Amino acid sequence: MDLYSKSEVAYHLRDRSKNVTRQSVLLASEGEETLATDERWLLVQRIVASPQLQKATQLREILQYITRRSLLEQIASISEYSIAQDVLGRRGNFDPTDDNIVRVQMGHLRRRLELYFSTDGTSETLSIQIPKGTYVPRFEERIAPSVAPLVLAQPRKLSDTVSPRAATPAAARRLYIPAAVAIAGSLALAFLAGRWSKQSSASGSANLGAIHNPLLKRIFVSDLPVSVVVADTNLVVLQNTLHTDITLDQYLSRGYPANILKSATNPEQREILSVIAWRKFTSLADLNVSAKCIELGREFGARTTIRYARSMNARDFEKGNFILIGSRTADPWVELFEPHLNFAFEEDPVTHIFHFRNRHPLPDEQQVYQPDTGGRVSTESYVDIAIVPNLTKTGYVLLLNGATADANEAATELLFKKDLPPALTKLYRDDPGMANQSIEIFLRNYAVDGVVDGFEVVGVRKLP
Repeated sequence: MDLYSKSEVAYHLRDRSKNVTRQSVLLASEGEETLATDERWLLVQRIVASPQLQKATQLREILQYITRRSLLEQIASISEYSIAQDVLGRRGNFDPTDDNIVRVQMGHLRRRLELYFSTDGTSETLSIQIPKGTYVPRFEERIAPSVAPLVLAQPRKLSDTVSPRAATPAAARRLYIPAAVAIAGSLALAFLAGRWSKQSSASGSANLGAIHNPLLKRIFVSDLPVSVVVADTNLVVLQNTLHTDITLDQYLSRGYPANILKSATNPEQREILSVIAWRKFTSLADLNVSAKCIELGREFGARTTIRYARSMNARDFEKGNFILIGSRTADPWVELFEPHLNFAFEEDPVTHIFHFRNRHPLPDEQQVYQPDTGGRVSTESYVDIAIVPNLTKTGYVLLLNGATADANEAATELLFKKDLPPALTKLYRDDPGMANQSIEIFLRNYAVDGVVDGFEVVGVRKLP
């Protein structure tokens, strides 16, 4: 029997390796061509380029990895081990029982996908879901919500305050400010209009399950009006630009915003801010919370309406129940109820950074709680939740007094649960008088790229 020499064997092995490599490259090329025209893959590319995932490198890579394998390999399952090794760089000794990195990241990814389809992706005709217990994406057809413009109130004419003139180059460069505010506000209002349209067409109450949360039962009472007061985003712009803290008296004065704008030394800046000040826009985060309040109102049979901070007056707070979203820098009406609170929202006069001051610290509590935003992907902030009487003590006001928009959303994570956290549940169970007690709950919340990623109760106070 003839035997191959070592050199001949090596030659045949190299040749076979080249053939396998050429075949792999060919298959990969054909696969890429297939993906390039696949609507499911194109959807994924839009998602990874969206603000919701743009800065989340690992989440983008995981989504593309599981989608690529699902579409090209037609597989029924993708293992946690392969994601850990192929995407997250874990070594061969990776043990999912000791390292839950894949499960944690998949949880983040699912929340980002939900956020995308409720904001930037509202017009998508396909949706992508990753059912719990599996890492294989599922694509389904969806109907984009009908969106109609929603006007809270007509803006005041600007002809008396701003003289039309040709924009100078410097002014033109700054005109993006009101444009950005206008676009953001319009999109936010249109988003909620779509949510309202969807809810009004649904039959029956929202399927929220049995609700035992005593905080919700204080606010949402059958046949009683509940006013959800959304923040004045333009007020935030004025304060941040002019480094000033606008009080409720200033906000309600006849001279607002002209008196405030006097502190703008740059005429072009003053002109742009005057345009912004008269508009009536709020944030998408506030409207997200408002939409949830509408759902709860339907569940409890309460008459729930959305009100804009600028359209309110003091007499409104004499009757009915209220939900104020945001700190006093965004919703000045919070100032009416601040004297009741232990955790005061204050501005540092030097740095112009807001923090919470603990007026009466208990053991193991800090005197000052400073939000840690710092421009990083992961942030830490705070929100003070309080239930206090309205001005005539005939109803209640629920304050979502958050330092940031994601802090307010963290508050809803607690409030919209069927049950309170164990510590609060025990407090209500052990003290029967808590049913009618004003209470303050101070939360620390965590967010990743603006998406709430958990919270913890820092302090609780019974209020007088």
